[in-house]
Amino acid sequence: MTTASHAARRTPGQSKSLHQALIDVAHLLRRAGFGAKPDETLAAAKQGREATALNLIAYDQIPETAPAPPASISDSKSRNPDDLAAWWLARMITTQRPLQEKLTLFWHGHFATAISKVGQPGFMFAQNETLRANALGRFDDLLAAVYKDPAMLIWLDGQRNIKGAPNENWGREVMELFTLGTGNYTEDDVHACAAAFTGWRIGVDGQAMFAPRLHDDSTKTLLGLTGTWGSDDAVRILAAHPATGRFLATKLWKFFASDSPPQTAIDRIAQSYVDSGHSIRAMITTLFTMPEFYAVSVRAGHVKSPVEFIVGAVRQLQLQQVDTRTFPLYLSLLGQELFNPPNVGGWPGGTNWISAATMLNRFNFASHLTGDAPGSTSLVDGNALAQASGADTTQQLMFYVVNALGLQLSPATSAALMNFLGRGSVSNIDADVKVRGLVHLALASPEFQLS
Repeated sequence: MTTASHAARRTPGQSKSLHQALIDVAHLLRRAGFGAKPDETLAAAKQGREATALNLIAYDQIPETAPAPPASISDSKSRNPDDLAAWWLARMITTQRPLQEKLTLFWHGHFATAISKVGQPGFMFAQNETLRANALGRFDDLLAAVYKDPAMLIWLDGQRNIKGAPNENWGREVMELFTLGTGNYTEDDVHACAAAFTGWRIGVDGQAMFAPRLHDDSTKTLLGLTGTWGSDDAVRILAAHPATGRFLATKLWKFFASDSPPQTAIDRIAQSYVDSGHSIRAMITTLFTMPEFYAVSVRAGHVKSPVEFIVGAVRQLQLQQVDTRTFPLYLSLLGQELFNPPNVGGWPGGTNWISAATMLNRFNFASHLTGDAPGSTSLVDGNALAQASGADTTQQLMFYVVNALGLQLSPATSAALMNFLGRGSVSNIDADVKVRGLVHLALASPEFQLS
């Protein structure tokens, strides 16, 4: 895809260095979060991409006011995740800590757990909060929190994993999907891992508890190490295995950067995991400050997930007072039902997000935002966007809108949008109708799916 376009050209008086900084920082703000307002992007570009990355990572220094969780989390019989999904989407849209929410989304897909089996919204909410609280900490601590998480104990049958009758679901998946990856363990390791994690239950208070009488305290050999290992020992062994850093580095790259990880990048991210004592913060810092992350191929090498598509559109268009209760339906149609991933492997991502059906539903969501869908009311104020642009010509107006959406258009897409607007003065068009149409077309463009 060609990225040279009107939206990628410098505006008059803009230095080449600032122009490149704008491109880099806009890319960072989209991938490390869900995009930003044009004035926020400009301010960040003046700071530079490394300073912006470090500011995003230091989110614990930023006050956060989150929306209250839905009352339905107390309904122990509900298996519908829509209320929780609407709550989380609202949090993503309004957050002052975009990287924290993006990382929570990453870990939700990594430690994929579904309400379809868990059955209790309260447990799913609690797991979401656990992932958020540990999103940037030490991987050992995150893994230790997850294995004793009630939702996970139900999801991977941890409560049924007892001395004398082990259930190996968690023991297998923790190595295959959460730490080492396939090919780095044996069936004997699965048996030993399962035995190490025996004895955990959910108490009457809904919290995890350890029952010593149900734990297998015999001698086990796990990944070449022999001892009377318990669950914390297993966490330590798994987290310290040489394959774990590389496995996590690859997954982080594919989530935040592109589907094709360069070997040098994976090596550096994995080494930062080892050197820092398994710090997720160190891995993320390496990822967002390395030159490879800002390559042209990376900027166009990532298909937006449905959550990124929806939340990014709302945030970048600066839509106000959005009712997210309709959004879970669109997410489901687009293939990403929050709190209900398809299996323990999570969502496959990448080009799997795109099909004829899901692209049609992306177009339909754009219609929902712009009021083109039957029965919908536009959430986009075309007149306000036109006024905010300060544009005199339709070409300037197009530049403003596509810049707000962080797009670098191909010549063909640029020509199509200009053909829709028509060349001339903004005063000669129906700004509300034309801008809403322009937004619709931009959201449906190939570039928006890949930015």
